[in-house]
Formats: sequence, structure tokens, C-alpha cells
Amino acid sequence: MFTWVRKIAVTLAILLVFTGVTTAAVTVFKLSGDQSFLAEWLPIWMRAAFVIAPLGFLILAGINRVIDLLFGDPSPAWRKVIQSASMPLLMGGLMAGVATVQLHGWGAGFWGFWASAMIAALPMAILVGLLMTYLIKPRSDRVMSA
Repeated sequence: MFTWVRKIAVTLAILLVFTGVTTAAVTVFKLSGDQSFLAEWLPIWMRAAFVIAPLGFLILAGINRVIDLLFGDPSPAWRKVIQSASMPLLMGGLMAGVATVQLHGWGAGFWGFWASAMIAALPMAILVGLLMTYLIKPRSDRVMSA
């Protein structure tokens, strides 16, 4: 029983930190003068954490299939490089979309707002992607296999 609780806690913590940091970066850059950070960020974070992030697991599985189709069975090192390059682009784009809809809606200028949000979030998403691929995921895999 305890191991399942620990596994869920580790997964949830990773998910909340990744989505929290990425959406906070987007929100800070996209706020207008009359908007409160916490009031705008919290709904964005919750949508990203409980809707978009679970899609990340499916996206990662899809990326692994594409890697296998394009490269056969690459070494674990190459797989990590490809994953750490593609996940920030895909997940950062999705989270930038969530933030853009929350802050500006689907109206005119959506793609411009989305692009600037994506550019604002990309450095943080790349950093988080590298940390996830090379530091956090190996440790969480050890916890999950225990």
C-alpha cells in the first residue's frame, strides 16, 4: 500500500512542479498591467496540470514510437537527446496555448499571443525538459520500479 502512495506522490510532485514552473513563466510574460498574477496563473496551472500534463505521457509514448520508426532502436543516450529536445517544444506549445486562451481568448491575435508565450516559455521548458530527462526521470523510474 505504501509503495503505491509513494509512487503516486512522486509522479504528482513532478507533474505539479513542471506545469507550475512553465505556466508561471508564460503568465509573468503575458500579464497586462491590471491583471493579478495569482488570479490568472492558478487556473492556467490547474488546467495544465490536470488536463495538458496527462497528455504529456501520451505525447512521450508517441515520441518514442516516432523515434523507433525513424531511427530503429537508437542508443539510450540518443533517445534521451531526442526526447529532451522534442518534449519542451510540444509540451511548452500546449501550455502556452492554455495560457493564451486563459489570458486572451480564442479571438483575433491568438496565434501572435501564442507565439510570444511560446517564446517566453521555451527557455524554461528546455531547462525543465533537460532536468526531467537526465535527472528526475531516472530517479523516478527507480522509485517506480521499487
